[in-house]
Amino acid sequence: MSSSKQRHAALRQVYGEPRFVVEDLIAEDDKVLLRWSFTGKHIGPIMGVNPTGKQISVGGMNLFQMAGGKIVEFWVNAEDLGEVQQLGVVPTSCRR
Repeated sequence: MSSSKQRHAALRQVYGEPRFVVEDLIAEDDKVLLRWSFTGKHIGPIMGVNPTGKQISVGGMNLFQMAGGKIVEFWVNAEDLGEVQQLGVVPTSCRR
């Protein structure tokens, strides 16, 4: 199983029926930028957090470097803080 199939299988265990939407797809030279949004219902444990039943919505971007029609390197920037805040793991505001 490819690593992307493994990641998607793991997401299904945590978020049931995760939904990704491609918001933008931009290509220039040897780079492709994918901006996406994600929604899912928290049904399985993640990072030590038991299922909350909460619906989450986050966004992110992947930047791919291409060579010979294949991805040779990639970087991901995801809204991880927003994810754990929506799950109630981290407070949404800081008080001093």
